[in-house]
Amino acid sequence: MEQKNNELLGTLAEELQRIHSIPKCEGCKCFADTVKEFRAVAEKQNAGNLVEKIGVLEAKISVTHDCIGCNPCYPVDVSNALYELDEAEAATPVLPLHLHATNPVQISSTGNACHEHNCGCGTSLKKTKSETLKSEWPPESGEYIVGNPVAAVAITTLASEELPRQFKRTIGLKNVAIIGRTCTENIGIEKVVKNIIANPAIRFLIVCGQESGASTLNGHLAGHTFLALKKNGITAQQRVIGSSGKRPVFKNASFDEVERFRRQVELIDLIGCEDVSRIAEEVENCAARRLPAFSGFAPEAQKAEIIRAEPLPKLQLDKNGYFIILPLHERGEILVEHYRNDGVLQHRLVGNNAADLCNTIINRELATRLDHAAYLGRELARAEFSLQQDGYEYIQDKA
Repeated sequence: MEQKNNELLGTLAEELQRIHSIPKCEGCKCFADTVKEFRAVAEKQNAGNLVEKIGVLEAKISVTHDCIGCNPCYPVDVSNALYELDEAEAATPVLPLHLHATNPVQISSTGNACHEHNCGCGTSLKKTKSETLKSEWPPESGEYIVGNPVAAVAITTLASEELPRQFKRTIGLKNVAIIGRTCTENIGIEKVVKNIIANPAIRFLIVCGQESGASTLNGHLAGHTFLALKKNGITAQQRVIGSSGKRPVFKNASFDEVERFRRQVELIDLIGCEDVSRIAEEVENCAARRLPAFSGFAPEAQKAEIIRAEPLPKLQLDKNGYFIILPLHERGEILVEHYRNDGVLQHRLVGNNAADLCNTIINRELATRLDHAAYLGRELARAEFSLQQDGYEYIQDKA
């Protein structure tokens, strides 16, 4: 068995080398994470030669971007194969941290925690007041519509973009706390989990609408991942057990947060349904049950620091010079002239969109300051907009 595993690891190592030669993959976080996964599995298998080999590759990696939703995603096949290889250990659910205590919280048949172990069970009930929730909830940003914060139902419409607005327009949100899309099986679901556990009044999650990427190989399958998450939870590697999604790995939701979510809500499976009346019927059924606010263990939320935008300081000249941007409407192109700081013209760049021009400027190292590059991105986007919209006159540096 060990020899067979090492042969498979050798094949996967060769595949990672091939993927490294693909420009869009070489700097992708997906690829970097998969290489780390490989190293962990290879070390467990005592495959020293492969650990050394992958270490050489790992040293060459420089992450330049996060997952951009490529289809197909080449690293995900290697990641899934590594998961299968390590399945015996990885598929073991991990108890939430508070259940490792000497006196764990006891959960009753109703899903509520007891008050016998100083767990602070009742504190979250204060958050069900509408006036408090309106100012503090939901904590996570996203594509959603907030309805009645003390309602018991949340709805995700998966990849169905118009369904939230259609539901609000035709049915209303009296019995719905929040409704919105979820298109990805990792960050998207993490945001849903965090928003729901921040509001103990929510006891039901209706998963409806069209599945994300269901018709493609290695699709995101957020709906299927919701079902797997509710049924199985996550592994020690924070991967959703049983999900067939493209990359169902959580990096921003803890084990405790996931367990809280699983206990707090009942999941209603309406995947594929876009019938507003059918969804509304299920909302009414849930509301009629009048479940009390969830009073179980409340994990401390993991939050990233919020940084307020700082005023733009006085412009500092880029040592490599400055640019003049001129939309050529008759040609449907943008001309960018690059000058040295002493006024001598250095280059003339032509393109029909901001992205290509920014990429060329950066690749040729014509701009050396981050604030200068950000400025060029803003101005070129405005210049591109002027080509697309009759009547919009582009003037550089004019708001």
